[in-house]
Amino acid sequence: MLDVGCGSGATSRHMAERVGLQGRVVGVDISITILAVAKERAEHISNLRFEVGDAQTMDLGEDAFDLIYSRFGVMFFQDAIAAFTNLHRALKPTGRLKFLAWRAAAENPWMQQPVTAIQEIFPPPPNSNPDVPDPNAPGPFSLAQLERLHHVLQSAGFTEVQVEAIDNHMRMGSADEAISLILGMMGPSIDQMSLATHEQLTTLHDSIRRVVAHYDTAEYPSAASRALGVRILTTRRVDHAGESSGEYRYDLYWLHSGFIYLVAVMDWFSRYVLSWSVSITMEVGFCLEALEQALEVAKPEIFNTDPGVQFTSVDFRGRLESAGIEISMDGRGRALDHVFVERLWRTVKYEDLIQ
Repeated sequence: MLDVGCGSGATSRHMAERVGLQGRVVGVDISITILAVAKERAEHISNLRFEVGDAQTMDLGEDAFDLIYSRFGVMFFQDAIAAFTNLHRALKPTGRLKFLAWRAAAENPWMQQPVTAIQEIFPPPPNSNPDVPDPNAPGPFSLAQLERLHHVLQSAGFTEVQVEAIDNHMRMGSADEAISLILGMMGPSIDQMSLATHEQLTTLHDSIRRVVAHYDTAEYPSAASRALGVRILTTRRVDHAGESSGEYRYDLYWLHSGFIYLVAVMDWFSRYVLSWSVSITMEVGFCLEALEQALEVAKPEIFNTDPGVQFTSVDFRGRLESAGIEISMDGRGRALDHVFVERLWRTVKYEDLIQ
């Protein structure tokens, strides 16, 4: 797994814990300073490493990751299409990209109002519209417009783009911590603030403090909570078509406490689901469980998977070989292949997981 814009590594550590020792996680961030903190906090985690670099241009390898994830780290690329093309190249043929990005400023007033306060002190360029930012300009809202979001991802080669809107509250700590976080997310305005006088900065902090105080309510006490409007976006690199009788599909569902992973075995001709299983880790055990259940129903001539560590393991390959089943990992297929398991996954999530 790759964590883009990993910051101090909180999400990376969580991912490393979930994938277990058979998996690996790489955290990437452009800040040397913050990665030093991330490395210090993850010294004891053997399956996690961090690299300094810009995910837009650095060599991430080819067909290297099953999942690329980012929590508010993909909106600041100088060239969004080039960046997502690089991420696409780094994914395995059936790999997934999943990230969180802010919706429009109007849907995040706790961010829009500080921007207004900043612009009162540092006016935007003439003829600019602060409510409709340049879609090519790096910043928190650079992917807020759905049309642009789809254009960027499709231009980079991604398919099956799924967007889910999320409305919730986010804890930010004390008022001073909230102000620091808000100023750190203002993108291009940071450059202007670096040239500001002490008087201007004092005025700015006072203005944002008044905005922060507005969200101190009985339901969400202190200045720590903000209503947020974000999108969870999931898309795939799918550029092959299976030609097998037995087909594997793999997916995940992100809960507040971690991930739940689904494996399914499907008859390729009839689309009949022979078996499925879920797990909170990516270890091979639950994949073998699903395979055994499927073989009790029918034995295919060919079994197709992606080259994930679960399916290249000695145990998994050995079970197929002992049954006289040919193994396919040739990477050919159609993007629409995944629609069949997505329907199963929806049923599993709503009928078995969400209670």
